[in-house]
Amino acid sequence: MGHDREHLVAAARDTLMNIAALSGTAAKHVRPGHSLVVDLGLGESELAVLANYQNDLGGRLRHDGRPTSIDADDLIDCMVLDVLGLILERALSLKLEESELVALIMASRAELRGPPR
Repeated sequence: MGHDREHLVAAARDTLMNIAALSGTAAKHVRPGHSLVVDLGLGESELAVLANYQNDLGGRLRHDGRPTSIDADDLIDCMVLDVLGLILERALSLKLEESELVALIMASRAELRGPPR
């Protein structure tokens, strides 16, 4: 990666913190291993728009009007990857591979957890 890794890890950390803050009530009730069932109230064309912006998540949305069930870990991972990827692409014109994004996210999670006790 041509950019300063420390700044990229900071961007990943800020993305994680912003998603956690914005998740609010859902973050309090959804835990690893649980599933979240959501009625998005979206029509077919709106689902298509969402799928275009949330590539990994959009492919899992049901189009038959029934509830979509998504594992909490998958939901968080999809959101973080998509959001971080868009932030870096728009802010820095930097298009990273998924593996590079995952490495940044893992480094930022380790930083947020702090040193081992």
